[in-house]
Amino acid sequence: DLFWESWLFLFRFCHLQGYQDSPLFTHFSLYHHENATPEAVAAEVNAQVERALAAGIDVTHIDSHMGTVTNSKFVQSYLQAAVTRMFPNMLPRASAIGYQSMGATEEQFAQFAPLLHQLELIGVPMVDGIFAMPLYDEKDHISVAKKILSEIPAGITHFILHPAIDTPEMRAISSDWPSRVANYNAFMSAELKKFIGQEDIKLIGYRQIRDVMRGAAKPS
Repeated sequence: DLFWESWLFLFRFCHLQGYQDSPLFTHFSLYHHENATPEAVAAEVNAQVERALAAGIDVTHIDSHMGTVTNSKFVQSYLQAAVTRMFPNMLPRASAIGYQSMGATEEQFAQFAPLLHQLELIGVPMVDGIFAMPLYDEKDHISVAKKILSEIPAGITHFILHPAIDTPEMRAISSDWPSRVANYNAFMSAELKKFIGQEDIKLIGYRQIRDVMRGAAKPS
């Protein structure tokens, strides 16, 4: 469960040591931090962002899937790729609840703290909590969601779910499809929608955060 299939390496002509296991693909292990150099990661992160922008995608934020760059060697390039283009990133403030879900240890997160504090000082909107719906148990996701949502802190929460419709394809490609379908059914329910309204939770996306961030940067 710790491994991912190979991902296409966008910075095709980069041959910096240790990042590729073939001319086109990155190392398949999420935890092979020791195999990559900071220079290679910085090149790849920026290449991915530029590829998306060149394709005309309205980029809202720069994500770190499964906490891939939550490593002291790489986090600086991830932050720079976002901040220099005025995009929010998915790194929480130092006091955030649930940062462990990003895959960072307490020691690693402590190393990020000065960088995160600096982002706050320059006015970058920061995440106050990171919470996720489970993928290991498909039972009663409405109740599970209510419990999690009742515990989120004031401020911005990055809430992760993996909703999917039950199809033959989904069953074939994902062993945890029952939980993904349960995610979908829970968040499509009128019951959960009512609960969210009662809890005074405001649903936003990274587009709104990006626009606030850019608006605050404009000269008055």
